[in-house]
Amino acid sequence: MKQAKQNGFTMFVVVLFIWFFGMALFVLSAASRTMVVETNRMALEAVSRNLESSGRAWVRQNKQVLKGREKGFAVKLNVDDLGGRSALCEVVVGKAEGENVGFTISASCRKGRWTLERSVELGADGCISGAPTKKGIEAVIESSTTPTDSNGV
Repeated sequence: MKQAKQNGFTMFVVVLFIWFFGMALFVLSAASRTMVVETNRMALEAVSRNLESSGRAWVRQNKQVLKGREKGFAVKLNVDDLGGRSALCEVVVGKAEGENVGFTISASCRKGRWTLERSVELGADGCISGAPTKKGIEAVIESSTTPTDSNGV
């Protein structure tokens, strides 16, 4: 009696193993992409909060100097240590009502192709007069697979 060859079965098992390995890599790469997106989003939000806090501290310290400035006067703060070359924090003198002067703090940070811009208005007492607005991060949150640049493309 002749013994049957098992070459076809072995080839089928090898191809099936390669297919399972490929599917496992596909699933793991999607999960790692999600982790990268979430990490970048959290890093941008942390830098943005630090920039906003720096702006508030600067306003508290220099409020008396800014009282005599006209509406629209802007000061760009040196924030190289907080966010590198891709960060910007600007304080703008807002509505001037006698002794009461309001301020707007605008913070912008960039990581790769993603940009987060945050703006908060402070009243004369240094408290937030409105909810902080965020632009740019919504696109990162909504489309976790495709990052957006500052133009929304």
